[in-house]
Amino acid sequence: MLCPSCRHEIAPDAKVIFDDEAGIITGSGRAAYLTPKQMEFMILLRTKFPETLLKGNAMDAIYMGSADEPETKILDTFVCKIRQRIAGIGIVIGTVRGQGFRLRYSEHVA
Repeated sequence: MLCPSCRHEIAPDAKVIFDDEAGIITGSGRAAYLTPKQMEFMILLRTKFPETLLKGNAMDAIYMGSADEPETKILDTFVCKIRQRIAGIGIVIGTVRGQGFRLRYSEHVA
């Protein structure tokens, strides 16, 4: 597969690369295209790595300035959609029960 940003081949064993501006995460020979809000969430997770991103902090960052304060279930659905997009890339969004989310790199990715 070709990298959508640079048009070079993505090696199957390539490390995970975040292209923050383009909203693309590549790794393991795959690419995931994210919306700006989804990429913002992934950048927050990457910044907190290896610590937990608290749900309240994620809600504030992602939905700040919204007219209506969304419920935390909306965040769970939001994360579920990101998980579907990044499946097989080499990273996983883990849930820390009662706290928030944590970014984990798959074992086969350095």
